Amino acid sequence: MTLRRALVSAGIVLAITSLIACIALMMFTTWLRETTDEVIHVGELSSATSDLANQAMALPFQSSAQGHALGVAEGRALLSRAEIEARNDSEREPFEQLSTALEHLWQAPAGTLPSADLILALHLARQSFARRAHAAQVRARALDNTADLLGMMLAALLGAGILFAIWWVRYFVSKPLGSLAASVDQFAHGELSARASESGTSELRQLARTHNQMADAVASTRLDQLQYVATVVHDLRSPIAALQLVTGYVVPGKPLPPEPRLRELFAVISRQLRRMSAIVGDVLGAVQADSGAIVLRLERCDAERLAHECIEIFETMAPGYRFELDVKGTTDLRADPRRFEQVLNNLLSNAVKYSPSGSRVKIAIAGEDDSLVISVTDEGPGIPPDLRDQLFRPFSRGKTGHEEIPGVGLGLYVSRRIVEAHGGTIDVHSVLGEGSTFTLKLPRGVEPA
Repeated sequence: MTLRRALVSAGIVLAITSLIACIALMMFTTWLRETTDEVIHVGELSSATSDLANQAMALPFQSSAQGHALGVAEGRALLSRAEIEARNDSEREPFEQLSTALEHLWQAPAGTLPSADLILALHLARQSFARRAHAAQVRARALDNTADLLGMMLAALLGAGILFAIWWVRYFVSKPLGSLAASVDQFAHGELSARASESGTSELRQLARTHNQMADAVASTRLDQLQYVATVVHDLRSPIAALQLVTGYVVPGKPLPPEPRLRELFAVISRQLRRMSAIVGDVLGAVQADSGAIVLRLERCDAERLAHECIEIFETMAPGYRFELDVKGTTDLRADPRRFEQVLNNLLSNAVKYSPSGSRVKIAIAGEDDSLVISVTDEGPGIPPDLRDQLFRPFSRGKTGHEEIPGVGLGLYVSRRIVEAHGGTIDVHSVLGEGSTFTLKLPRGVEPA
């Protein structure tokens, strides 16, 4: 469930509950008001009936004709007002019955006492209105109790909804956010194994998953850096040890070795210095590639001539291998010749390192209309399929059978970045037991002849 959907759902539920509560309270309030109005109304009718009874009982004691006339007028006014206040036929019926009996009394001579029928009608009317008033009061109390119960139920429902919302926010939002914040804080303070719990809403789970992936990537990068330093130190230790051993033959107070031996020592020194230079070059190239500082000085050059020069160097460095060059079509292109040689040297270096002595290393160049395809093929053991995806990653090295040409697993990574900087691509095709072929495809960047 997403955070937005959950909040919207919770808001809708609370809104519906509040709306139901408001409607119910309004209905009960209306019913209670109507019942209260009925109680007041019936009470007024009962009071009017009492006033008529009092007036009828007091009329015979009016000694003067004027007093009798005023009493009759007052009685007629009370009866008229009571009939007007009556809202339906059932309320008017008692007053209609009283009207006939009262007319007999009002038309009788002064001093005439109320008849038994009149007294009975007044008594029945008062009892009827009293019963109706009592029934209305009972209904009012029942509605009041029901309203109180409903209010308590709605209050409990709203309280439960609020408690559920607080629990939901704590369990699905607050707790996952706290876990994520704690993980980020631990990771920021150097605990690279800290990971966030992937719980809560989908957004928080995605955020925690992304943080964990980032932490894994940083930890992997840290491990790669340590491996990189260890690899560089390991590869530098061998030439340094060789240089220390060689220079031990030439110390003050000790006669110099014979010239042939001295030349051999200087050849060893030269070879080890080249090895150290290659290691430093690989490291510098990787740093430039990662920082985006690969600067290309493009010029028109001949790929065939550059390939010949690279082969001449490796024929001297690795005389136990057969190097071949196959050229088809025109080989001119616009590129950085120094970087181009660096890529070819890396590919030839790998071909020598991973191939048995006496095998063939072939460079093929095929010129097309708008691109140049260059391939370097060796006769080594091939590359397992599960290692091909990692081949162009930094510090990836296979098991070598030849250590004349050093490296720290950065050559192919730097080569790929250089080729991509030229706008080209690099790929590998390998068959186990038959060798590998690295293929470059570079745009010419020049108009065809």
